Amino acid sequence: MSWAPGAGTTLGLASGLIIGDRPEAIPRKMQMLVQDDERVYVSRASFVVATGASATAIDSEFDRLDAVLDMTPGHPYLTQRITVENLSLDLRWSGEATEAVPASIAGIIARAGDRIRVIRNRYTYAAIALFGYGVGVYDVNAIESNDFKPRPSGYRTIREMVRMTKGSLRADDTFSSNPCSLPGLDTWAIPGLTFTPEVAILTRPGSSTLNAYALDPARGVLDLSIVPPPDSLRADLPPDLYECDRASTVLSFEPLIRRPAGRTITIIRGW
Repeated sequence: MSWAPGAGTTLGLASGLIIGDRPEAIPRKMQMLVQDDERVYVSRASFVVATGASATAIDSEFDRLDAVLDMTPGHPYLTQRITVENLSLDLRWSGEATEAVPASIAGIIARAGDRIRVIRNRYTYAAIALFGYGVGVYDVNAIESNDFKPRPSGYRTIREMVRMTKGSLRADDTFSSNPCSLPGLDTWAIPGLTFTPEVAILTRPGSSTLNAYALDPARGVLDLSIVPPPDSLRADLPPDLYECDRASTVLSFEPLIRRPAGRTITIIRGW
């Protein structure tokens, strides 16, 4: 995820790191986000018909089901996590499917009227607060897919780091202008996320955009709109490329009134 701060100073000249795609920072907090395809069956019989699962009676009420479930066609990774969940009994079973070998899930317990859900994972992202740098978003499925053995011939390594950003008001290039039309450095706007202690990530229905919300303890919350690379051309660009992915307005905590006793009334407002 990152290099330990100061790691480069302990390497000799013969093995020193010149450039890399990981920042020097301390991973502080991580949040996982999953995007799944789901299908719910209203009864045990409908699940058996749809999936071709075999059923063995345990007693007059319960059956044991064994299901073989294929990977979703066109799935971009080498493996796919498939979960069968008995919603009525709050039980679940999972297995891994590949393009060549379906997921074999045995021992599913269900009654005749139980509702059963099949969940096929599409994407799994990890948003990590990198204390000392900013925010990193990683494609967990890509990490697992790249480590899978054996790989098929012609396999192209999938980009694991979706985005790495400081959320800065300005690019590191001192000669850069203000291409994103963001507030000035002399305003109350959050200047960057170098010391953010926590980041949360959400999605909206029908959108591939990842909405990250990072905390600046002294100023408020900054939201970022992160779009995973849609094609190989975008995937070849550096993950820390300066982009206009931070909001120009933020949820800002600004002390507006100070009392003589030293107490501060904090008012939350958009900036």
